[in-house]
Order: sequence, then C-alpha cells, then structure tokens
Amino acid sequence: MRKNLLNATLVSSHEISVIYLSNFYSIDDVDFFLTSNDFKRPLKKEQKSRQSITEIILHSDEEIELGKDYKVETSEEESVYLDLDEFVSHPEFDDLYSYNGDDLGSTYSKKETIFKLWSPLADHVTLKLEKGENSFTNYEMTRQDRGVYYVKVKGDLFLKKYKYVVRVNGREKEINDPYGKAVSVNSTHSVVVDLSILEKIKKEKPKSEFKSYVDAIIYELHIRDFTETANIENPGTYLGLIEKADYLQKLGITHVQLLPVLDSATVDDIVKDTYNWGYDVLSFFALEGSLSSLPEDPLSRLLEFKTLVSELHKRDIRVNLDVVYNHIYDYVHHDFQKNVPFYYFRKYKNRICNASGCGNDIATERKMVSKIIIDSVKYLIETFDVDGFRFDLMGLIDVDTMNKIYAEAKALKEDIMIYGEGWHMGTNLPEDMKASMVNADKLPGIAFFNDTFRDLVKGSTFDKLEKGYISGNLEYKNQVEKVFTGSVLNHKFSRVDQSLNYLECHDNQTLYDKLMAIHDDEEEVLKIIKFANSLLLFSLGIPFIHMGQEIGLSKFGLDNTYNVIKVNNMDWDLVEKRSDMVNYMANLIKVRKSVELPRLEDINLIDVLFDFFYLPSGVLTIAIRDERFTYGHKKVLFIINPTEKVQPVEFDEFFKLYFSPAGLIESKGLIIKNFIAAPHSLVILTED
Repeated sequence: MRKNLLNATLVSSHEISVIYLSNFYSIDDVDFFLTSNDFKRPLKKEQKSRQSITEIILHSDEEIELGKDYKVETSEEESVYLDLDEFVSHPEFDDLYSYNGDDLGSTYSKKETIFKLWSPLADHVTLKLEKGENSFTNYEMTRQDRGVYYVKVKGDLFLKKYKYVVRVNGREKEINDPYGKAVSVNSTHSVVVDLSILEKIKKEKPKSEFKSYVDAIIYELHIRDFTETANIENPGTYLGLIEKADYLQKLGITHVQLLPVLDSATVDDIVKDTYNWGYDVLSFFALEGSLSSLPEDPLSRLLEFKTLVSELHKRDIRVNLDVVYNHIYDYVHHDFQKNVPFYYFRKYKNRICNASGCGNDIATERKMVSKIIIDSVKYLIETFDVDGFRFDLMGLIDVDTMNKIYAEAKALKEDIMIYGEGWHMGTNLPEDMKASMVNADKLPGIAFFNDTFRDLVKGSTFDKLEKGYISGNLEYKNQVEKVFTGSVLNHKFSRVDQSLNYLECHDNQTLYDKLMAIHDDEEEVLKIIKFANSLLLFSLGIPFIHMGQEIGLSKFGLDNTYNVIKVNNMDWDLVEKRSDMVNYMANLIKVRKSVELPRLEDINLIDVLFDFFYLPSGVLTIAIRDERFTYGHKKVLFIINPTEKVQPVEFDEFFKLYFSPAGLIESKGLIIKNFIAAPHSLVILTED
C-alpha cells in the first residue's frame, strides 16, 4: 500500500502539522491520533489546502509535553514519529521550557558530582562517564521541570571524562556538556573539574584606577602570535605571555585584548602544524588546549590562564577577552544542534541565517541562548577575574542580551569594559533589535569599533590604494575634527566613550602594508605610522592598538590570515631594530595618560573647547583654551601636517614646544613664534 502520511511536525504545544498524500483517501474519512508508550489520544483536524499533497493542522485538547517518544497514527494504520524541531521556533517554547537555574553542567564535590543538562526535546538522556582507562559506565538521567535532565553520581569523579547521549526524534547523539568547564585533549570529552583548586591563585588587583572607558589604552594580540618566536621558555602559550609581559608594561598600555582563548575546533592541541585565530568556536566555557604548556592535563589550561591574568594585573595591565558568541563552528555537527536541534540558530524562510559568513548565526534573542552567553561572561569574570570583553560581530547579537550582559558584568566588576564590532548585519532580526552602531543610543554602556576613524585616517580598508588623511588626502580634512572628537559631532555616537578608535586590527592588512602599497618608500611609511599613532593616541575616545602596529609590522600584503601559520607572528628582531618606534609609542601613551584632554567625556564641552582652523597649505591647527584640559597652560595648540611637504606656520603669540615627532619634551621647550611643520607630523605647543 502506498504511504499517505508523509510527516508530522509539532508546531506548538497544542498543534501538529502533518503532510498527507490525499490521492487515495478523502481526508474526511481519515482519523488522526497522538500516541506514546502510555496513551493514544484523538486529534482534531483542520485541512489547510486541498491538493494532492495536503497540509493538515491537528489540534490536541491537552498540552503536548516534551520528554516522550510521540507518534502520529491514522485510522488507516499508518504512523510516523512526531518531529519536534519546529516547535523551538514558537514563542511559547521559551515560556514553557526556559530554565533560570545556575547549576547546569557538572557540579563537583569529593563525595559526589551532580550533572544537569538542558535538553527539552529529548525523551531520554544518558550520562556516559569514564570508569577506567578507555571504559565508560552509563547512568540514566531523570527528566525534571523545563526539560532539565539530572543525575547524581557518588564518589570522587575529579578529572573523569564524560559525555551525554541524547535521544531526540528517535535518534541518539553523543555530545559534550554545553556548560562543561574543562575538556580532554582535542575536546573529545567533557571533564569533571574542581574549580575550587583555582582559588589558590590569588586574584591581584591592578594598582591604577579605571574610572571610564576613555582611560583605556587597548593592545590586541594573539597569545601564540605574540610569543611563538620569542626567546622564552614557554613560547606560544599562556605562560609564554607572562614571560613577555614586560614589553607590554614598557609600552604603558592599560588593557591587553586577547584573541579568542575559548576552546576552538581546528587547531590540534598537541601537533603545532595547525593554526587559527580561534573564531572557529566549540565551547562557551572551556579554554583552548593548544595554548597550554600541558594540553593533556585538562586542569593545566585553567591554572595557567588564571595565573596569566593575575600576573598581568600585578603589572597594572587589565585583560579583555575577544569572545565569539554570534556563531559556532560547523553547526550541523555542533553539540548545540545535536542537543536541541535548530533552537540555537536564527532562521529565515526555513533556512539557517548566515550573516556571519560562518554558516550560521546564533539566535541570541531566545532565552536559553541569551542565558548561556550571559552565564559564560559571568563565569569568565568570576573564575579568572578578566576585565572586559570584545564581542565579535556584535551586530548579530540582540540589544536586550547585550544590555543584560553589561548589567550582569558590571554587577560583578565595577570597572568592566564591554565593546564590540557594531557593524550592520543582514541577519533575520529587526533592525531596532540589533546591537549595531545605529542603535548606539540603546546601548549606553557599550563601545563600538569606529570604522569611520579607521578609514578616514588611513584610507579605505577595502580599497588598498586609496589614500587617507595621513597620506595627504585633504578631501578628508573637514572630517578630521569629527573623528578627533570621538565621532559625536557627526552623530555617529551620542557619547565619546562609545568610540573605540583604531587604525588596524587582526583583520585585513596592517597599517604598514596599506601604506607601502601607496608610498613604496619604507622610510616615509615608518614616519607616517608614527604620525598616525599620534593622531590615534591624542583623539578623544578609546585608543586601540594592534600588536606590532607600533613598529610597522607587516603581514606581507595579506589580510585575511586567520589560519596562516607564522605570518601573523610578532617580529622580535624588528622590535630591537625599530626601538625608536617602540619608545615613541610609549611616549605617546605617557602623554595621553598625563593629561585630561584625550579622556574628555562631556560632549557638551566639545563645541566650546575646540577651535579648528585649516590653513591653505592643508595644515590643521586645533586650539584649546580651557586650563582644565591644557596641561596647566593658558592655551594648547595641536599642529597637524598631513602633507608630504614642510609647511611654515606663523603665530601671533610665543609658544613652547611640548611634543614633537621626537617625543615628549621633558625640559623647558623651545620658545617659538614661527614654526616649520614637518611632513606627516603632529606637534603640540603650549602657551603659558
């Protein structure tokens, strides 16, 4: 007999959609039933279309509770398993099954360990727990309220491996614990860990106060890139960064931003012939093993990372983490998809959204997705004492989740930093719900990478030959004052402390490579880099420096180098060779820290504080006359020459030289009335 009942899908707690081939029977003659192991319940039918293939909506008088193995049967003795996947998209799913507890994952004590997994679609879950070497014991888990499965196992399970076996829609899948805090080598299993062991590493408090985002000077690096070629004991590791922390301390930066350190997919923990920045995320909790000196030991990476944070704090350097919550690696095979199919991923017209370009967009607007992200942020603060988060592709995350993250993080740490990539992303989320720059006013505690600053100052990132302001493109001259003052005058932001100003980051070409494509003269390019860095450090907002930017590091013209071995490495020989550039950056940072002006937040003062004047030669002068912001002087002048020529500047008053391309003038500066501005230079003059 030809099969007429093709499929059945749960679309709400009382409705089932079935597809029925109606060539052979009149729908009116067919009855439908919902069956499980312990009941058979009639369903009311509502035909939606009368064609050879008919969609029928079936209604159940009683709520269809998840956690059972359901079938839909007909009076013609046909049956199919009830597919539960579509129900996760119905608004009532979150209302019925979201869980507010803080005990998901494994909770260890010497006497017993409690395991909890949120898996509301599953009708059966088993804990597969390591018994001995290469042997495992199965423990059936009990379903509790809101789709949480639970089991308590007696005994000391410290460092025991485990997985969950989840049965959804009649199919069993093995998964790691989505809330697992530790994993085995190459993430084959979750591992029970005693987090109290980390308490022996004292939390150190940075000595300097951090009152505002504009106090920050952020330095971005990848742990492996920064340390792999260094002459140290532990290259390429958490511990290796401790060995090279003196360099960061010498620069004077306030925050180091680490490219992703959470567990990722494509780098082998043991074999060092694979490389990735870490945006191929696997876990929101477990740390990456390839950065540990002992990747075979699940506890070592936790101890080493907490030690790293503590040691950086001792050097008065705070630690921000680059976190990837907008997508995961290979969603089809990821634990999220195996556990609660299609819940964690945003869809449009029955397809997974892919604005991330990585095959999926995480559906942060759903309660349990938002929860796991917030729980991850809280865990990283509470366990490792980190100081801030840079959100990858933040425009894919919803506004409510980002504001909750900020509130929860700030409750744990008053001087937390939250910022990210606020690009407009074409994902299936209403525009007013996206955590993008156009909604900056809805995200008052969150800062954004300012691509206007980047592209105006250095030229378009995506047109490699376009000149920016620092290369003499005077078409941009009237916009310089707007980015110099934190992009509030052009209404990009409503607050100065939302503007994260930068010239380069791990993505795209380095500043050196961009400028070499335009100028093809290394000596000139290195001068322009110093000029660009001075604009960056003296602009209002938050300065962000990419590793090696201070010395003109090259990626040999490449840009998307996320998986290219060695090309992203710090060149420590070049650090020695260009020590003058390192000292210049340290000098810039010292000056920025010493004066109030670059840390100005009050946008109401900007219009009255600054006088901008453009000379016919292209030179820009910026005058400030308020002694609260003029280093104790009557007046301060910035002289900015973006051109390739020396430019004479005449004044009505006498000024002292305070800062020049040679650096900070510590003693009494040269008294001048006429000044020659060098090509591609920024100079600060003061009037007493």
